[in-house]
Amino acid sequence: MPAATFPIVMNAVVAALFAASYLALALLHRGNTAPLWFAASFGAIVITPLALLAQSYTGWVVLFAPVIYLSFAACLILMVPGLAVLYRKPIPWGLVTVLGIVTVVSAALALQLPVNTLVRVVSYQTPFVLATAASCWVVLRDSPRRLRDLLLAGLFALLCMHVPLKAALAISLHTGPHQINYMDTPFAVVAQISTGILMVATGLLILVISVLELVRETLEVADTDALSGLLNRRGFEQRASDLVHGRTGAAPFALLLIDIDHFKAINDTFGHGVGDQTIRGFGDMLQHTLPQSALIGRVGGEEFAILLERASPEMARLQAESVRLAIIGHDDPDVPPFTVSIGVALASREEPLLATLERADAALYEAKRSGRNRVCCAEEETLPHNVVPLRR
Repeated sequence: MPAATFPIVMNAVVAALFAASYLALALLHRGNTAPLWFAASFGAIVITPLALLAQSYTGWVVLFAPVIYLSFAACLILMVPGLAVLYRKPIPWGLVTVLGIVTVVSAALALQLPVNTLVRVVSYQTPFVLATAASCWVVLRDSPRRLRDLLLAGLFALLCMHVPLKAALAISLHTGPHQINYMDTPFAVVAQISTGILMVATGLLILVISVLELVRETLEVADTDALSGLLNRRGFEQRASDLVHGRTGAAPFALLLIDIDHFKAINDTFGHGVGDQTIRGFGDMLQHTLPQSALIGRVGGEEFAILLERASPEMARLQAESVRLAIIGHDDPDVPPFTVSIGVALASREEPLLATLERADAALYEAKRSGRNRVCCAEEETLPHNVVPLRR
């Protein structure tokens, strides 16, 4: 049995396992197509070692040489759209098309030239170098560049450098993947083991990143209110508590609880469809009215919560007033006129978030009891027009 048979078979088996793993991820999370790209990529590379074995045992170089070449190139090219989708970026179709054209042209040229000539080796390896370099570029361009992303980019860079190093070694040893005696050479063993190690490391890291991304997406869905697109109560309370109690220093936070006045009357008068549109429209208004740093959530049927960072008592009152006035003056034709009542309480690291919510809720109750369409603060201070202090 040729010396390279075992590593080649192992590469085929490992690639098939990776393809099956990615396919399983795709079936479990049908809305995410990145695992499908990676399943196709590793599915393509399964063909490469099988074609090498078939070429070695049949001697049909003319038949299997293009299969070996194109399957390996397809594996590397399919990584590019998969990585873009993984990081939620548009697929660079122009780049993928160029890589495909270069592969076809290089294959047509390289497979007609004499083996182990410099021109053949350069034309043969060019698509592999470009595809791995493109994957490295996509990771650096599209990822948040966390440690795992930088490690992935580094692995693609190693694959990119590994290709010409193998080519130079093949020239010096006068061997290559399209010679009948390829499987019996020490080069074949070294080439298959080194390529296999790099592809396994890359496949494992992509698999880990894919699983982490899917977990993150699942948590986002679990913490998101389906109607408004804002955080739900669970998501808001968790993130608000992390913000308030996870910071050092004395930066003030303010918690606003907002209730849509007479929301039941909106449903009864206009129907639940309009009521839902009111919820969605109000959520959009909050996102456009409040600063980007504000944490916004829908914590009840018609009740919303906002956490403001670095908000003094005066700033919190003014921000609440800006929300109240923005709702009065809204021009959304799909949403009927409505008003809101707002309760404000300052948050601190020394107080549990639940206690702050209770104080804000008491202030909100006072605002509604005092006539609605107003802001009520839990703090006893001099307040601007239409702001009512909470009676103690």
